[in-house]
Amino acid sequence: MALVFAYGLPAEGLAKDLAVVEPVTRCEGLSGSTFAVGTDPVRITAAKVNGDNSASPFCEVTGYVAPQVRFAIKLPLKTWRQRMLFLGCGGFCGGVGTRAWAMANCQPYERGEFAVVYSDLGHTAVNSDAVWASGNPQGIRDFGSRGVHVVQLAARNLIDSFYRQPPKYSYFSGCSDGGREALMSAQRYPRDFDGIVAGAPAANMTMNNSIYHGWLVQHLLSPDRQQLVDDSQLLAVQAEAIRQCDGLDGRVDQVIGNPGKCHPNLERLSCPATSQLVCLTPQQIGLVQALYAGPSDAKGRLLYHGVPPGSEYSWGRQVRGSAEFAFNFTSFMTGAVRPEARDVWKLGYTPADLKRYNFNARELNALDPDLGAFNSGGGKLLVWHGSADSSIPPGSSSAYIEAVRKRMGVAKANEFLRFYLVPGMAHCTPIAPGPTAVNFLDPLMQWVEDGIAPNSIPAWSASGAADWNLKPYVSD
Repeated sequence: MALVFAYGLPAEGLAKDLAVVEPVTRCEGLSGSTFAVGTDPVRITAAKVNGDNSASPFCEVTGYVAPQVRFAIKLPLKTWRQRMLFLGCGGFCGGVGTRAWAMANCQPYERGEFAVVYSDLGHTAVNSDAVWASGNPQGIRDFGSRGVHVVQLAARNLIDSFYRQPPKYSYFSGCSDGGREALMSAQRYPRDFDGIVAGAPAANMTMNNSIYHGWLVQHLLSPDRQQLVDDSQLLAVQAEAIRQCDGLDGRVDQVIGNPGKCHPNLERLSCPATSQLVCLTPQQIGLVQALYAGPSDAKGRLLYHGVPPGSEYSWGRQVRGSAEFAFNFTSFMTGAVRPEARDVWKLGYTPADLKRYNFNARELNALDPDLGAFNSGGGKLLVWHGSADSSIPPGSSSAYIEAVRKRMGVAKANEFLRFYLVPGMAHCTPIAPGPTAVNFLDPLMQWVEDGIAPNSIPAWSASGAADWNLKPYVSD
């Protein structure tokens, strides 16, 4: 997945201009320094100038907060306009790298006007690898919520030292686990950021990475990893779902913009009754319907959200990633004294199974609906989710938004919270025929800095021939 650049798109919802502030100390002078954030020591391991021949050179600072939360910060030398932007990571994190989502044509970002912060959240790994978590409660805490908090404190300290001025405004933006990190910051450290963008958040990480991914695997792959419903059949299912549900969001555009209202009847594709070129057996139709419904226990009680209609084209690719995530999570992130490799095809759905999967729920899940402290501090939160996300179902975000509205009241929630479903978007990634470019950061900045709430946000197609006006989610 990569940052979407959309040159030539209209710049909507721009915040005020802030004055440029230049550094008062040398970049290289930061290297090797130590300081503390609270009681936690911080070491700066390197500081060097990058892009010195460009229009927006920056001082790249790397370091870590004890015990081992690594970070990188880009401090502009000529273009800093008093804002900090923390970019979240994805998967199970484990690397310090650039992940910028849903910021197409965000000119302040592209011009290098932010001090930009990244972190590995306390461990080194590759995406779905979770071996680091085994017997590592500190690592779980750092990954869960502490890592973002202590790194933003370290970043503020460095910004103050470098410019002799703290950031006037601070923002967080992330997708997937980065979206979970975003919600966790609003819930547990409500004064850390003025504005937060949470994309496709893995808010209920313990359930999503156990029973949701396990259910997907068990209904789409045989134990020898053969697809039980092949890609051509899945495309036929998607076409039928779109035929039945396109337009439920008020727009006919070959995507399902409101999957929660879509309940496809697939009998038209049943073999041998159908005249369609591609058909499904009754057993295969049952598998697809079970995926739409979501994980359930032996008594048929639903335990989590289902895979959204309109995302079927991605299931064959997604299910292999699901096998990796479910294996790693249930093997290494459930607090077992003696972790052991879990057979994803044998994962269960009993109360005992759920208790084990949720062992670290307190550290990992970002489900607290009480955002009163975030609101009272003036914070603003934009949550977005792709309607065709088969990695983290959009129903999980809708459920969290409903919980916040129920806990705080709709009027109070509307003071600081907006939720957008992006039609046809896959997991964090815009894909045609839906919008392929959207910018949530500029509208958030305008809300935070100018008090102008984003009641609709534009999105665009790759060609610019079509556009969408994304309306915020409204409680029924």
